Amino acid sequence: MSTPTIAPAPGALVLYKAVLLADYPGIYQAGFINMKHDSKAEWWKVGLREDPDQALARETKIADKEERGPVSKQTHLICKVTFTALGVAYYTMLCKDSGYQFQPTLVKKAYTDDKDWKVWHFHDNLPLQATDENGNVLISAEWMGIQ
Repeated sequence: MSTPTIAPAPGALVLYKAVLLADYPGIYQAGFINMKHDSKAEWWKVGLREDPDQALARETKIADKEERGPVSKQTHLICKVTFTALGVAYYTMLCKDSGYQFQPTLVKKAYTDDKDWKVWHFHDNLPLQATDENGNVLISAEWMGIQ
């Protein structure tokens, strides 16, 4: 029996991040995906994609540049991050400091060409679970293997 796919709630934003399998225990224990200060690509943000295949493609590009080896189902997992409508509202209104030119914590990345690359940046360590002071879910995450 297969598990039914449940559509996200209206207004939810579902994003994906490829993560090294070796990093998973530390991420799980800490409760967040951290900005990688040893990475030229991710020292100032957590890069997210609207499509899991694009998250893998981006991780492959970063791994090649930083000479970290191949990306495969033996080396990586996909983290599916769901921002509820409240989470989208909260994190797109929560502005960072002057080091980020007061940009929102969650921002859609725009490029100079006319294509939507479906890229988002989270300008902080990304919690796997977050709720507001009233217990409303802002962020939830689940882990998926690579097919």
